[in-house]
Amino acid sequence: MKLVYFDLETDSLAEDCQIIQIGAVAVVNGEIQEEFERKLTFDISKADPKALKVNSYREDLWEKAVLPE
Repeated sequence: MKLVYFDLETDSLAEDCQIIQIGAVAVVNGEIQEEFERKLTFDISKADPKALKVNSYREDLWEKAVLPE
């Protein structure tokens, strides 16, 4: 059976936080078969600096970020 685990990273813990990164791994029989990671554009002026630090945010790592849509 294939299981897919998702991970969302956000810019804060607020109810209206922005998703800044999404990741997923597909696992079959305990082994990773596929991986996915995408950084998303977001309004950095609304972000909590502590959350960005936890998520290892650096401007250069987000240069190829895509729109959340």
